[in-house]
This record gives sequence, structure tokens and C-alpha cells, in this order.
Amino acid sequence: MDNLIDTGILLVDTIFSIVMVFILLRIILSIVQMTARNTLAQFIIKTTHPLVYPLRKLLPTQRRIDYPAIIFLLILEIIYRYVIGLLQAGGLIDFSAVVLWGAGDILHMVVTIFFWAIVAQVVMSWLNSRNYRYLALQDLLHHITMSILDPLQKLIPPIGSLDITPIPALILLKLLDIYFVLPLIGWGVNAAFAGA
Repeated sequence: MDNLIDTGILLVDTIFSIVMVFILLRIILSIVQMTARNTLAQFIIKTTHPLVYPLRKLLPTQRRIDYPAIIFLLILEIIYRYVIGLLQAGGLIDFSAVVLWGAGDILHMVVTIFFWAIVAQVVMSWLNSRNYRYLALQDLLHHITMSILDPLQKLIPPIGSLDITPIPALILLKLLDIYFVLPLIGWGVNAAFAGA
């Protein structure tokens, strides 16, 4: 029976995680005003459109913020965490704790996306390719990471021709994750399973 539950958790986790990362990327791309000419941005927007479209009739996008996608992500995260909690606990769990757990998980995904986008952008800056797919990915990463790196570049000047701002950005993201996001997830998980 444990193997069946573990398999169910794996399947639910994989499907929900992929969908949530795509929705979260859609939200980030709308905030950073990623151009629709980028093929990767088009792919993300087109694959998430059927999921977000029904909410678009109720909530419009305003000031670069894709409210329908945010609401869909929150609902999906709460359902996801509740289903995972039910599978793990074998019974009902505290719904308000699931909301806290879900909020922490979304913040963790945001921090993780920014962290790995910065790492990928640094690695890609060392490569020199004129392939249009490579340039599309580089453009996408630049738009995602500029909201973190641009303010740091104003504070930390380059050393010669070397931009070291990704180093403090990665450290700050990890500190944010360790001291704020992971404890928030821990509180939500502990509260969710306290009565189970």
C-alpha cells in the first residue's frame, strides 16, 4: 500500500509542479514585460492560455500583473498541497495550514526560478552562439533576472570587465529561502499535520 501511495504522490507532484512552474513563468514574464516575439515566451503563454483563459473573463490583467494567472496558481497550489497532504496523512488536514504551506511553496518556486535563471545566465554568458534558440533563451533569462541584477549593478560596480553581481544575488536569494521561505513552509506543514 505504501508503494501505491508513493506512486500517487510522485504522479501528483510531477503533474502539478510542471503546470505551476509554467504558470509562475507566465506571471514573471508579464511582470518583466517580456516581448511576445521571443519564441520561448510565446510557448509558455500559449501552453498556459487554456488554463488561465476562463479566469480572464472575471479578472483582467492590470499594470503588467496577470491576476488571472496568479489566482489560478494560488488555487492550483492549495489543491495540490491538500491532495498531497491527504495522501501523506491518510485523512483530513487543516485547510488554513495548507494555505500557509502553499504560499510558502509558491515563494520557494519563485526563489528557485530566479536562482537557476541567474546561474543559467552566467553560464550562457561564457558561451558565444548565434543560434536563434540560444539567443531566445538568453533573452528570456535576461528579462527574468534583470529585476534582481539591475539594482545590484547600481550598487556594485564591475571589476574590470567582470560583473560580479550574480554572486551577491545568489547569496541573497539563498538567504531569503533559508531564513524566510523554508520556515514558512515548515510552519505550514507542521500545522497541517498537527491534527492528523
